[in-house]
Amino acid sequence: MPTIPTFTAKSSITSEPSSVVSDIKLSPRSTMASALLPAANQVQAYAIKKRDNEEKLQAKKTLLDLKAESDKIVESQKNNPNEEESINVWKMKKNQ
Repeated sequence: MPTIPTFTAKSSITSEPSSVVSDIKLSPRSTMASALLPAANQVQAYAIKKRDNEEKLQAKKTLLDLKAESDKIVESQKNNPNEEESINVWKMKKNQ
């Protein structure tokens, strides 16, 4: 039967990770990326405002379309003497 090699540790277990220490220190505010950060934030804010305005415009357009359809139905039932029938016609056409 083959033998399984075993190893013995030469040092004790520590909670500190092994790493290489250097004396290089960089300021995050002195790089080119940090100079572009305000412009990137403005572009992002503009894109969000543009999207919000487009969504509001689409919602207003849809609301006006629904109101126009409702007005057409009301106008078509204007001369109907039977109120219940005209209400039922409005509900039926509105649900379509």
